[in-house]
Amino acid sequence: MRLIKVLKRSILCTVLVASVAVAASGCGNKAENTEEATETTEDVTKNQAESDADLSNIKIDYKTSELYSKEDMNEAIKLIVEEFNTWEGCTLYDISYTDDEKCEDNLSYINSLAVDKKYDQCIVFNSNFHSPKEGGGAWEPDYDYENWQWFLGRTEGGKWDLLTWGY
Repeated sequence: MRLIKVLKRSILCTVLVASVAVAASGCGNKAENTEEATETTEDVTKNQAESDADLSNIKIDYKTSELYSKEDMNEAIKLIVEEFNTWEGCTLYDISYTDDEKCEDNLSYINSLAVDKKYDQCIVFNSNFHSPKEGGGAWEPDYDYENWQWFLGRTEGGKWDLLTWGY
């Protein structure tokens, strides 16, 4: 059963990566959000000088993790936002950490995506965003995408690599 789940996810991600690659030529963000940012956004703002990713207008839900600190999460979130900012016309509403179990369960999955690396840590986030009114690429026009997943990996506490994203 687990093998079928992994195979389905792998096929779906391959299709989604191809779709997003086409869409990436037409979707970036000003990172606007009408909701008030959580109090933990302050931690992210302190680290902005190290990255081009502006996280100040994005609601971030860190939840509780025994695996990762807020700093670990912020480093990963910056990569997500940097990628998202290349998607012209899209508006990122929020990002949330999934949970420790999902991260541990997806370690073998991210290693299946890696070409020349072996990761010992996986982190997974969900995001909600809005597509451009005109659509473009793989995006539905003027549509709210919910629970869009982001998978990142790293080795021995090093830098995160953004490996894939989608449903």
